[in-house]
Amino acid sequence: MDVRKKYNVTHSYTVQPVTLADGHLLDKFLLILQEKENEFGKRVEKKLIVPSNVVVRASKSGKSSGEKHHVFLNELLRPLVGRRFLLFLDSWKTQADLTKFRAVFPNQDSQLLIFPEGSTGHIQPQDLSLFRSW
Repeated sequence: MDVRKKYNVTHSYTVQPVTLADGHLLDKFLLILQEKENEFGKRVEKKLIVPSNVVVRASKSGKSSGEKHHVFLNELLRPLVGRRFLLFLDSWKTQADLTKFRAVFPNQDSQLLIFPEGSTGHIQPQDLSLFRSW
């Protein structure tokens, strides 16, 4: 790994938890780990211990992508929300697509609100509390 490039040391994984409106964290979260390919090797897959409250995926960068965001919406969020809910997300292009959101939640009376670009470090609840301590 070339550590002269900042992204090589700052994005080896992504943690995507969900905070409820009352400030509590959902029991389940998405964890994306950096791997050379977009999947885990056989050895890693064999030894990887994944708790039932964690959805784990691999990516070359350790960052989320459109595919990983779909996993977040479909496998993590969909089973946990009711018919009506409000979802706040960062302004990343992979997350801000209303069409993809509606594809996973076609019949819910739900809303998707996007934090304005550049504001998440100031107003996003997880950046102000949970991630700050990390």
